[in-house]
Amino acid sequence: MLMAGGLTNVDVNSTEVRDMANFALGEINGLQGAQNTMEEVISAKAQVVSGMNYMLTIRLKEGYKTQICYVKIWSQPWLHRKEMTEHSCSQVTTLSRKSAPVLGGVEPAHLSAPMQQAVSFAEDALNGKVNSMFRMVAEQVDHITQQVVAGMKYTFDLHLVTSSCMNNAEGYGKGITDCPASNSMPQRMTCKVSVLYQVWSDPKFQLLSDTCGQLA
Repeated sequence: MLMAGGLTNVDVNSTEVRDMANFALGEINGLQGAQNTMEEVISAKAQVVSGMNYMLTIRLKEGYKTQICYVKIWSQPWLHRKEMTEHSCSQVTTLSRKSAPVLGGVEPAHLSAPMQQAVSFAEDALNGKVNSMFRMVAEQVDHITQQVVAGMKYTFDLHLVTSSCMNNAEGYGKGITDCPASNSMPQRMTCKVSVLYQVWSDPKFQLLSDTCGQLA
């Protein structure tokens, strides 16, 4: 039974989920100017609001290009109304034309929009842990991978440097563009970070693990 406000897992093969997934496919194709086809509905959750929110994880394919998309669709069926209120897509890598990405498999990734948000989130989380007067910002991100779980798990190396901004609330959300590296003997630190991204959650990002070297 669906409870008002609560998230509930729903059958990915149900008629309403398939309807929402196909609606999302059309919206994404329109935004991307693409001709993706639906390969799989990986997961689905529903939430009773003034109508219904559906949070879906779907796998789309166009030729040899495959992407995982997280979508949130608001529906009022009695008004025949649907709206895709949130979405993000990440391309996954295939090793050959015959191979396909496997759910749960670790894939190389690039700095997509949600990945950049994950980096910004990790910067804020790590600055809350380090004993530094000045905010540390990422000057380089590498060794990026992604893994489809209940959401998307991003793992990456974050190369941080002390900036000219103070490490306080005013620096929250600021990267190296707004807080350039300090000109006075900047310190550096490298952290290996894992972040979970779930478009349906609030907050959307969770810091799963971080291993940092010493400031130098």
